[in-house]
Amino acid sequence: GTIDWREVRKWIQSNVCPSLEKLEITLVGFFENKKYEEDYNDVRTIRELNNKIMLCDPMLKLRVVQGQWHNSYKAIGSSECPDVAVLLNPGFQTQLHDWYPTLICLRDLGVPVICSGRSHVSRQSSDSNQMENILCDVGLKCILPFERNPFAEMWERYPNARHPNQQGVYACNAYICIFQGTASNSLSQKETQNTLMQQVHRRCCIRKARAAALSEANAASVFGEGQQHLADAWTELGNQCENGRLFPPSMDVDYLQEVVDDMDEKRMAKAFANALKGSMRM
Repeated sequence: GTIDWREVRKWIQSNVCPSLEKLEITLVGFFENKKYEEDYNDVRTIRELNNKIMLCDPMLKLRVVQGQWHNSYKAIGSSECPDVAVLLNPGFQTQLHDWYPTLICLRDLGVPVICSGRSHVSRQSSDSNQMENILCDVGLKCILPFERNPFAEMWERYPNARHPNQQGVYACNAYICIFQGTASNSLSQKETQNTLMQQVHRRCCIRKARAAALSEANAASVFGEGQQHLADAWTELGNQCENGRLFPPSMDVDYLQEVVDDMDEKRMAKAFANALKGSMRM
């Protein structure tokens, strides 16, 4: 979105770094194809606004880069190493193949990484049980564990919901944590890094399955046998991931929902067929 970075700079100077003389901010992301819907994320608007802001505040240097940060950093050069990286709702577990090289780069540079995550309401987000584990698995050290973010954007959902997992508040940037790595954690061989990414992804899948099984089991107390079937399917999927019989080909853990739905449909079809055979015998 569009942000008046003058206010951010004033807040940092007042509360964090009184001696601040210059603040350089690089906004990275905006993954759209540059040849198609280039302005889908209002990249042009953000650039135009930032140019006006810099004219008003000479202490600010703002830059917008499309693509992945580790690529932009390599293009810029080591002299531009950031003092801190802020990752807002990154969702590592759903885009691990995109985030992994960036996390490795930030880890090896020893850059402090501030991350935020969405609160967990039903199936809306798994940040709360994935983000810290992923950062630790990648080799970053926890400086500040997950805690409530005082600047969270709160979205109340289903205030009268029957579903036990939908009761409460759903929030954007609900949690905040800080991690940091060192060059001593670096992995020199690309093959080793790829292997580690697969291991991190596998552990993400297991955590996702365990959490989803518990969620559906909680819902079964309200909605009955149908939810319990889903809980059983998630439990079976977690077991298959853990013992190596199943390794989802996608780096998006949300793909597991499709696997479970397929398993549940087959389970229900088998139960229906058995019931049908029993009625025919009668």
